[in-house]
Amino acid sequence: MSARRSLDVKWLIVASLVGATGCVVVLVLSLALGPALPITVIPMLLATAPAMVILVVGVVMTADDNHYRTFHRFSPTSKRLVLLFAVLALLGLIAFLAGMGHTLPERVGDEYVVVSNHGHDRTVVSESDYLVATAAITRLGADLALIMYSVSGLANLVRMHYRAPMTRESPSS
Repeated sequence: MSARRSLDVKWLIVASLVGATGCVVVLVLSLALGPALPITVIPMLLATAPAMVILVVGVVMTADDNHYRTFHRFSPTSKRLVLLFAVLALLGLIAFLAGMGHTLPERVGDEYVVVSNHGHDRTVVSESDYLVATAAITRLGADLALIMYSVSGLANLVRMHYRAPMTRESPSS
């Protein structure tokens, strides 16, 4: 991989780290502010699109025609980043699985309704319960975005170090 491509992949890794940091900030704010959080689930789900673009661009930039590849030595910084991305992905997955089961509340006229059992059961809830359920769904979107950014950063970091081995030329006599 050329030095230019390596630098570009490093920027993609930084972009993944920034995106993951933004997701962590949204998660912390949603826990601190709860229903008062001004972000909804739609922007958080749309935030996964840049993570997918980062992943695809990184795969395209690190692809070449060599069939035999090997891992090159990871620097201490790369090892720390691998650990950080793995921990963030794991925390996002745990939080996502813990939040499963929440349903998206709806506002029907002047009532707040939570629909469950594939639309068969409708429960009227208070406005505060509606806002709490909306915050829980927003956290699910932030968890999903955190997983996507962590996976894209981890994949690009590993692919940057997984390349064709360098051939050594013998010195001419």
